[in-house]
Amino acid sequence: AISSEGIMIHFNRAAEKVYGFPANSAIGKHYSDLLSPQVKKITRATLEYVIKTGKSWEGKFIEFTRVDNKVIFIDLFIYPWLSAEGKIIGAIVLANDETENKLLQEKLVRAEKMAVLGRIATQVSQELHIPLASIKGFAEIIDQNEKEGSTYKDYAETIIEQVDRLNTVVEELLDLSKPEAITYERLDINEVISKSIDVSFVDRSEVVILENYNENLFVYGDAQKLERVFVNLLNNAYQSFGGGGVIDICTFRSPDNSVVIRVEDNGCGIPPQNLKN
Repeated sequence: AISSEGIMIHFNRAAEKVYGFPANSAIGKHYSDLLSPQVKKITRATLEYVIKTGKSWEGKFIEFTRVDNKVIFIDLFIYPWLSAEGKIIGAIVLANDETENKLLQEKLVRAEKMAVLGRIATQVSQELHIPLASIKGFAEIIDQNEKEGSTYKDYAETIIEQVDRLNTVVEELLDLSKPEAITYERLDINEVISKSIDVSFVDRSEVVILENYNENLFVYGDAQKLERVFVNLLNNAYQSFGGGGVIDICTFRSPDNSVVIRVEDNGCGIPPQNLKN
């Protein structure tokens, strides 16, 4: 409950849990002293609207940054607080923490998108397999029939290499549409990373890869899927360079006994608007 002057009059235990601070630090203070900069403006606007008009206000799944910088999603209901004479003396604020429901909703939407993407991926992959096989087959015939040093032999080898690269992409598309079972086995993570470097698209004549591995780092996991993760990281790093660049790979054991793999590059980075993805 907030007075028309903006002073916090009542603050219950549920509010403590939602907003992240105790009642004794809230009651008697102006509400703006208790809010993060990100939400002060919208809070002031909605409270002033309710107190001036006497109309209620509500919002669903509002993104709310608490003073401890934790981001939550709330359903917010603000009603005019009336005296016995019917005069508006403030506002009553009800907030439901809907963070878990919001995340669940986002997961469901993502699952639906992935299902659609999986169907598209299957169709695209099936359409690409046949022409790619034909291109590679004819390129192999040229490669076999041309002499070493021939320009056409070099062209044919480049075609074969690029077709294999496209086939890798096609296989990854197929993986989206048919999730595979995970096969766990004891792995030396350093060996998995080394193999990933060998099969990645990174041109070692353009890029310096620094490998700093600590020994005896064993994990239980699926070697093929982990390799795919590292190949994607390396390829993304390679694509972020305008020209040459450096990829720094480091493995070590953290204080809590976890195995940590750190991949850094000095490329262009990820645009801020894409970081959430």
